[in-house]
Amino acid sequence: MKKNIKTKEQLTDEIGQLKSKIVKLEKSENEHKNTVEELKQSESQYRLLAENAIDFIFYMDLKLKFIYLSPYVYESMGYYPEELIGTRLFKYASRREFIKMARVALREIKNYKNHTQVLFETKLIHKKGNEVPVEISGRVILDRKGKPMGVQGNVRDITKRRQAENEKKENQLKIKTLTETAIQFIEFPSDGNIYQFIGEQLKKLVGEDSYIIISSIDNDTNTLSIRAVLDLGKFADKIIKILGKKPTEITLNAKDQNLNYLSDGLLHNARKSLYQISLNSITKPVSHSIEKLFKIGKIYTIGFTNKEQLFGTAIIVLKKGAADIKSPEIIETFIKQACIAIIKMQAEEKLKNRNKELELFNKVTVGRELKMIELKKEINELLNKHGENAKYKIIN
Repeated sequence: MKKNIKTKEQLTDEIGQLKSKIVKLEKSENEHKNTVEELKQSESQYRLLAENAIDFIFYMDLKLKFIYLSPYVYESMGYYPEELIGTRLFKYASRREFIKMARVALREIKNYKNHTQVLFETKLIHKKGNEVPVEISGRVILDRKGKPMGVQGNVRDITKRRQAENEKKENQLKIKTLTETAIQFIEFPSDGNIYQFIGEQLKKLVGEDSYIIISSIDNDTNTLSIRAVLDLGKFADKIIKILGKKPTEITLNAKDQNLNYLSDGLLHNARKSLYQISLNSITKPVSHSIEKLFKIGKIYTIGFTNKEQLFGTAIIVLKKGAADIKSPEIIETFIKQACIAIIKMQAEEKLKNRNKELELFNKVTVGRELKMIELKKEINELLNKHGENAKYKIIN
């Protein structure tokens, strides 16, 4: 039997083929290494994105059970990812909000062939129990066969956005109130209570969780008089009992009080007790009783001022827990408007008083003149009786 002896050419050819296969294998191995490295890099970048995003990323199965959540979920909802994984969405939303989210998810799963991205707003329940307004962007994930296998997306906490929107609406409403009030000040009847009106409008700007005290200052007599107190409500009788009189019957010597700081027309956080704010007009025990009764929080003061001259003051007393004043410039603008109205009203009041004094003077003068005429007539009559000529000439 002859041995199968290969020729030199055959051996050379086989060696060449083997070398070619080795080169291909080395190339394939390098490509595999590059692919693995790219996958690792991609995974690292995705993890970095997921861990540092301001939104939290989620993945749920078709039963709306959490499979994956990025770490930022703790910042938004107070839960660590491992606390939520394996649980279902309905546990973290009110019935109403869950139905809204479930309807969106089911609609998108049903219409998965469209493969669209959906964006909507809803509310999730924080671990502490409060609702958090969120914006959800999501889409349906398909398997290799092109069938739905889950829902993936990201959730953004929009609390600050909502707050900004609400503040914008509030400011627009306040500006509208300022515009309307400016017209009302011009048309305000001379016999109306301007101080009560100012208090009511100021309360609209500040909010319901507040008490408003409006006073006037007579710069001729240096007298400060409380003119209006808003929102005493059911406590009115108790206040009268504590003070021994109505708050609007309180008058003080403005010259003796340190009110110069109010002449700038700016809103001041008083950082003082009610005793100090009342200019020591009521005792400390009484002040403490009122503070306790009304659950007083922060106190703000501002002056009705024109050319650094005070015409009155406004005290804003916030109830404990009430939202702080967010737009002091709007309050200050309103107070400037009100000051013009107060100056006008005070001028009209002084004019009325002068007219009353003049009327009284005229009455007294006329009465005196009539009495003089009567006396002159009596003297003339007596002189006539004695045969003498009349002394006074009477003109009727």
